[in-house]
Amino acid sequence: MVPSALALALFSLAPPARAADEACFECCRAGGLSSCEARLRVFGEGAPVAREGAGWRVVGLWELGCDGVGAFDPGATVVLDHAPLGGELIMQALNPLQVHCFEQACALPESTCVTPADDLGRLFLLDCESDLPVDAATLSNVSPVTRSPGAKVVVIDGRPLVVLPVSGTAFAAGTSNGAHAPSRSGSPRIVPTGSSAPAMTAGPSSSPRPEPVAAAPSTAMPAAASMPSSDPMAALAASLPADPPTACKAPAEALRGEARKRVDAGDDRRIKRDALGALQEYRAALTMDACNAYAWNGIGDIANEAARPDLAVRALRNTTRLLPGHYGAWTMLGRNYEALRQSSLAAEAYSKALELRPGLPEALDGWRRTAAP
Repeated sequence: MVPSALALALFSLAPPARAADEACFECCRAGGLSSCEARLRVFGEGAPVAREGAGWRVVGLWELGCDGVGAFDPGATVVLDHAPLGGELIMQALNPLQVHCFEQACALPESTCVTPADDLGRLFLLDCESDLPVDAATLSNVSPVTRSPGAKVVVIDGRPLVVLPVSGTAFAAGTSNGAHAPSRSGSPRIVPTGSSAPAMTAGPSSSPRPEPVAAAPSTAMPAAASMPSSDPMAALAASLPADPPTACKAPAEALRGEARKRVDAGDDRRIKRDALGALQEYRAALTMDACNAYAWNGIGDIANEAARPDLAVRALRNTTRLLPGHYGAWTMLGRNYEALRQSSLAAEAYSKALELRPGLPEALDGWRRTAAP
């Protein structure tokens, strides 16, 4: 196959070195990589393959820069230990973390997705709907992306994530969290505690596989501590961020905005009675803004409903410190102190709720039960 005239024209006009998004490099550094390339090289149309000894020589590769410009490089040559498949990412040291960071910070052709690594450690760029390799027209039809200088990198559950300012997006229409449409590898979402990232599932089903070769050592990102199946909430609670400092310093607005989104998502999950999913969202919010009182309050609500007064007291103490006028949080704090048989502390909490909301029935009843005669 021969690359289209449009693709060759684009390559001839492309600059020899494309500007890379600093957020991609920051993401790699946050994930522990000492080096990182803000580009992807893809095997596709126009690249002949010839057997060479025990390997296969590929002449010509598609290159996607972080700025969203794709072009075919007819001079790129690489020798592989296997026959490449259409859409396969051809990297000198294929690292899922580097690809994850590219997805987070950079652009991919419209309607394309990067698959999770297959059982041989290979990643593929395929059409999201058909699972077919991307053709030359799609690879070359990529609009340049204007990157936002306000993008920040945060680490949640061991995964570096690129967060954009909340006031509009600086990425092409249809992007998600600074990346393209949501991919199979799930880069924009938060991986639950105990899950691996990304999952090593089957590769593309549309193309036959070559004979098996030895898989490269795993370079997947470290997962959080394993979650005991007997008490998943305990494991999630154990991985919560530290309590907010005495004097809270607000993070950048980009992170505060993303944290608020996570709290909203947690509230939605609570409405759907997905307690663990809600707790995960609240925890994600706190990794970005430990002083988000509503995230702490959401955790307190969930722990209260789950009869976990130990977790509830911690969360609600933080809530009342950050929102001292929240009489509901004071009342719930009293209830959970009472469950722990700490009557004097319960009475103090109920009393504070009554100062804020005189005559509140639940607080008044609790104070009568716990206040010393």
